[in-house]
Amino acid sequence: MTTIDKTQQGTLDFVSQRINQWTENAAELTLSLEDTTALAALLGDAQAKFTDAKEAWNQYKAKVDAQDEAIDALYDFSSLLVQQIRVAARKDGTNELYQLAQIDPPKKATPRTEAPIPTSLATDTTTSGQVVLTFKGTKTGGSVFEVQRQLVPVGELPGPWEPLGTIGTKAFTDQNVP
Repeated sequence: MTTIDKTQQGTLDFVSQRINQWTENAAELTLSLEDTTALAALLGDAQAKFTDAKEAWNQYKAKVDAQDEAIDALYDFSSLLVQQIRVAARKDGTNELYQLAQIDPPKKATPRTEAPIPTSLATDTTTSGQVVLTFKGTKTGGSVFEVQRQLVPVGELPGPWEPLGTIGTKAFTDQNVP
């Protein structure tokens, strides 16, 4: 543990709280008048610059907040105008308005030929007896996964597949394990 807190505020607090005591008791503490005078000057300089920097930081933060608010407003309004242009272009039925507005026409949706197949299937159990299924899979194009269960009684043929749910995540907790 260090005696002086190395943070800016900690250093200022440490010296501010001791400067008078050190100045009054300089001889007993083996400090010279030059030492305490220099310390007082350094403290005054540091406090002034700390206050200036804090004020500058507050002004900077306020300007950045104002900038962010202005850019957000610009984005929101220009997005509305782009939507308006897209509606007009759809009504027009040509790409001329997109070219005139210098925006790309919407891309045609490409049909997906195959659904993604999950890999690295793994199960784990919780302390309450639930089964947690995790897997890796591609979530492109808004993919969802259907989870099914098939029971296989000992010495019998497998039963039918039972749908348990459709999920958009890569984990499923079966809370109704038979």
